Amino acid sequence: MPPRLARGFTLVELVVVIVILGVIAAVALPRFIDLTADAEKAAVQSFTGALASAQSLMFSKMLIANVGYQQPSDMALIQMVRCDSNPQIGPNGTSWGGHYIALAGLRTAVFADPTQMACSGNTISFTTKSGRAVTITNSASGISWSATPTF
Repeated sequence: MPPRLARGFTLVELVVVIVILGVIAAVALPRFIDLTADAEKAAVQSFTGALASAQSLMFSKMLIANVGYQQPSDMALIQMVRCDSNPQIGPNGTSWGGHYIALAGLRTAVFADPTQMACSGNTISFTTKSGRAVTITNSASGISWSATPTF
């Protein structure tokens, strides 16, 4: 009766597979890290766009009411944005008055510290989960944002 041959992988085969997996991980890992930054950037851009739309809506409403605003930048961001962690729609399904957009969704998705005080007059400033300092401002040239370091 011939001796039974051992079955399995050789050490060389195992090392080759481990090296291939290491190369794949080294190439793929930076792509996954960048996805977080891309998602944060998209969320900030989306919020800024929604804020610009809210500003246009509020300015139009104020023009009709003849309140005296001459241009959209005359209205402070703090007048348009609900800066706490409450959502725009209340628990009974009704929206709360006075503000046009809520910061709550951005707080939970992007803020490193969702309890951070972010609003001050015409500026919204916060730190993202990836460590970027983001500033959203309202000026005569419109609503804009910047991040340090940049996305």
